[in-house]
Amino acid sequence: MIEFLPQSEGKTVGIKISGTLTHEDYQHTIPKLENLIKEHQKLNMLVEVGNPPFDHMELRAMYDDARFGIPHRNDFEKFAIVGELPVWADLGATIGSWFTTAQIKEFTPDEKDKAWDWITH
Repeated sequence: MIEFLPQSEGKTVGIKISGTLTHEDYQHTIPKLENLIKEHQKLNMLVEVGNPPFDHMELRAMYDDARFGIPHRNDFEKFAIVGELPVWADLGATIGSWFTTAQIKEFTPDEKDKAWDWITH
């Protein structure tokens, strides 16, 4: 599941991911993010790993993620990850970081406020 966090404002966007990410999740998320990119050119994003923990992605959701992420790889200034990603997703995030100009930083769950402060300043 992907849900937008209420602290999102302007070019600062927070989402929480939990459980299994599906194609339907991306069908709701991608248009919102693309509209925000059109409006602000570059975004600052916080991704919180929620409860139940993010543990799986449908194959079609992986395709959706790549189809969005590759053309928008330079449309983010800062990207904060709050919580622990599964090993396979952490590896994917590491590889993805090689292809973006965004600053990427990881935070523990108890550093969520610090992560919000970092992406907004």
